[in-house]
Amino acid sequence: MSIETRLNPLRKDVFMDFHLIRNKLNYKIFILCCFTLLTMNAHSTPNPITIDNISANGSGCPDGTYTITIAPDQQTFSVLFDRATVFSNNSDKLDSKVCELTITANVPAGWGINKHTLDYRGFSQVDPGSKAFHRNIYYLLNSRKKWVHYGSKLKKFDSDFNDNYIFTNIFNIHQPLEHLCKARKEIIKIQMQITARSNSKSISSAQLAVDSIDGIIEGTRVRSSCNKKI
Repeated sequence: MSIETRLNPLRKDVFMDFHLIRNKLNYKIFILCCFTLLTMNAHSTPNPITIDNISANGSGCPDGTYTITIAPDQQTFSVLFDRATVFSNNSDKLDSKVCELTITANVPAGWGINKHTLDYRGFSQVDPGSKAFHRNIYYLLNSRKKWVHYGSKLKKFDSDFNDNYIFTNIFNIHQPLEHLCKARKEIIKIQMQITARSNSKSISSAQLAVDSIDGIIEGTRVRSSCNKKI
């Protein structure tokens, strides 16, 4: 029986403290492996697009509770969360938090961001009658300075789930040719929503904790006619 299983479901503070300790012990080894694999993939095809900056804000990632690391080649990144946790029981039947990541990338003329791959890792424990959810919503700031929604994914954890989890979101991004022909900064926003919900008619609890996000942003060269417009 795992330590998470033996935790008293009413002891929300114990769950958070254990989750925090586990993160810090595993993170250094884990992030080294992720950067190695992601960088190998990134360099299989030359990619001049680089990550300039990443910021985070929201109830799921208050200041001082997360660590953002951008790889030396500026093409992969990792975010470690200390307090991206939700917990519900018969007293507090619903707990929900949001964390927004804003990623700014440098994109040279004649290139465009066409794909990003994000791996999400965490842990969830759900009693019978309860549920937990992890939803990600994606936006791109277009050339008209308007946020465009281009995708979302939902991971649902039903009764009797008690384990670590990992899932991957992959999205292709399509942009107008005239926009791709100019050197610019592109901004992607990721809205991560986590929720725990307990059944009011039974004694049950649900908890979910996000450990980390690891990602890579990939680009493609636009067709040669773009060169005539630069």
